[in-house]
Amino acid sequence: MRAELASQLVLAKRAELQRSSREIGVSEEYIDTLVDTFYDRIQDHEALGPVFGAHVQDWPSHLAKMKVFWASVALRTTGYKGGLMKVHAEVSEARSWMVPQWLELFEQTLRDTAPNEVVVEHFMGLARNMGARLASIMPIT
Repeated sequence: MRAELASQLVLAKRAELQRSSREIGVSEEYIDTLVDTFYDRIQDHEALGPVFGAHVQDWPSHLAKMKVFWASVALRTTGYKGGLMKVHAEVSEARSWMVPQWLELFEQTLRDTAPNEVVVEHFMGLARNMGARLASIMPIT
């Protein structure tokens, strides 16, 4: 009985988070735009482009995975089945000093594409949290 109640509470909380995210303007369509634009910029970035280029062999597949990932984070959907920390820990070229550059590029992409400032702040809160976690597992130099 307790497990069922806990499950119902989790589902209700997820539904509320999805509703509130959609109310501010987050949608699958916007996530598609964000991911496509951001990763186009990543590929051209002086420091980040070579790191991604060395590890992403199939860009369409990577973009599809990132769209599912960001939907799971921003809209609390349940489709992403990856190991964010494990995958990034295996990227030997990644350094903690790259995280602020990633965040800066991500924020600029948001400012250029987001429907409003609330969406920018929503995603940046998520990205800053994720960036701090990633930086903690990456070498400094």
